[in-house]
Amino acid sequence: MAKTAEKNKGTAPYALACFEGGYYLFYGGGSLSGKCYIASSHNLLDWQNIKTVITEPAIIGGGAVMPRNRKYAYLYLKKGILGDTIRMATTSDFLRFKRHPLPVLTCKRLPKKCRGMGAPRVVKSGEFYYMAIPTRVGKGGGVLVYKSLNLIDWRYGGMLSGFEGKAGYPALIQLEGAHILFEQRGKYPLAVFGYRLGSAKLDDGAFLPFTEFKPIGDIVSPRITTLPDGRVILIGALRGEGGKAGRLALPKEITLEDGKIKLRPVRELYAKRKNERAFAFTAKKPMVSLEGLSGRVIELNVFADLKAAEAFRIGAFMSGCRGLFITLRKGKGIVELEISNFFEKVRKFGSVPLPQSDIIDMQLILLGESFECFINGGEICVSGEIDKSLCGCSIGFDAGGEAPCEIVAYDLQ
Repeated sequence: MAKTAEKNKGTAPYALACFEGGYYLFYGGGSLSGKCYIASSHNLLDWQNIKTVITEPAIIGGGAVMPRNRKYAYLYLKKGILGDTIRMATTSDFLRFKRHPLPVLTCKRLPKKCRGMGAPRVVKSGEFYYMAIPTRVGKGGGVLVYKSLNLIDWRYGGMLSGFEGKAGYPALIQLEGAHILFEQRGKYPLAVFGYRLGSAKLDDGAFLPFTEFKPIGDIVSPRITTLPDGRVILIGALRGEGGKAGRLALPKEITLEDGKIKLRPVRELYAKRKNERAFAFTAKKPMVSLEGLSGRVIELNVFADLKAAEAFRIGAFMSGCRGLFITLRKGKGIVELEISNFFEKVRKFGSVPLPQSDIIDMQLILLGESFECFINGGEICVSGEIDKSLCGCSIGFDAGGEAPCEIVAYDLQ
């Protein structure tokens, strides 16, 4: 699930589109790729490669897909020797693409203080299209806004956002009456994806933030799309070797609740649930593997009361003392993720803040070669690739103290 063909290792998502009830994913095969591929899916989970749709004698970056004159226009970044440009290709069936002969935007159209362009994001408001582009400004970054009636002729509108550090992929959406500006900040490959709530005036190229930048997950090459049914979808890649884009992450739905962004797996996942099982027990040391709970493609919904426990741990794909371990440390206020295998005794590969609550609601989805973990309704989301040397299938629990637990598990088919 949620992956393209193995021959294209290192999947960097570029854009997502919905057409005639199906989904189409534009993606690249690596940071130096001069090709853009496309894959199709009926459910956002199971992808099939169609073909190479664009080949350029230069590096191709991310893009955006918009309907235009009964066709679809794909605007994408091309990084060439003579500078960055935004190019456009059109299609009526997502099988054949025709490239516009000239760039629709070049670096000559950038303000003098700006250097280079990143992947564009396009939205439509009224009769106008608005394109947001990340750029470098001195030692920092910014997001520029351009305005167009036809996706070809663009007029500069202003700088939507500016900050210290390098800018990454921007996306401006509106949810529950609030504007949300998503950005990547920091240097590749350790850029952090997050958001700010605020109010935008696109015609003036202005964004007034109400909140500080808040990270929402370790996501590589994030892309955000609003589907025809109104859902806002985040699609991206897991962090692979050297921080590069690896396996395609599970697509997620974005919601705004009580002033906070929450991520949840796309609802299409629930159609794959089979064999519901429920367990109730108290987690404590030593770690206990629950009878009948095993498998490499499985969903666990875990409810744990940590009032009398300082830590709570889930171990998956265990064989002996090796496995994937997700540890909630209440005293430190963090969630730790680590892998112990034959080659490295313990390899910690990340930690995130733990929500301030004694009651933990966790949705853990194991997908064979990757995992997705949603904590407290998606307020915290962590994901990653799973070491292929972990060959066990058992799943266990323990706690520093006593933690009453209830678990509902599903096989995913």
